[in-house]
Amino acid sequence: MGKSTGGSFVPGADYAVTGGWTYSGQVIEPNETGSVTGSLAGYGTSTVITSTSGVLAYRLPAPAAGVRKQIVCLTASTSAGTATVTCSTGTYDGTNTIATFSSAGFLNLVGVTPTRWGIVGISTGSVAFS
Repeated sequence: MGKSTGGSFVPGADYAVTGGWTYSGQVIEPNETGSVTGSLAGYGTSTVITSTSGVLAYRLPAPAAGVRKQIVCLTASTSAGTATVTCSTGTYDGTNTIATFSSAGFLNLVGVTPTRWGIVGISTGSVAFS
């Protein structure tokens, strides 16, 4: 991959996307995949999948103000189920604590307070809140 010179940033030379965005060997944004249920990181990008039947449940930790989070949902090839992402602490919008993905889509968030995520972007029709 090459190396940057003179302290300047050289795209493709100093960063890579393998398990997350890295810069000079340091992970600056993780990219985790979740084919099984569990807790997601409170920052970076997490990829979840829908169940082939029933529900796969994931948990999102409390937000940190100003920190961005992206959740990308991929559907299983014969998906008839859903994936839910429940806020462990707080809400997505001041009211709702569960985001349900019924198909492939994304949810972009930013921490507003320690108990509230702000919705920055969402794929229409694939994410429902309750």
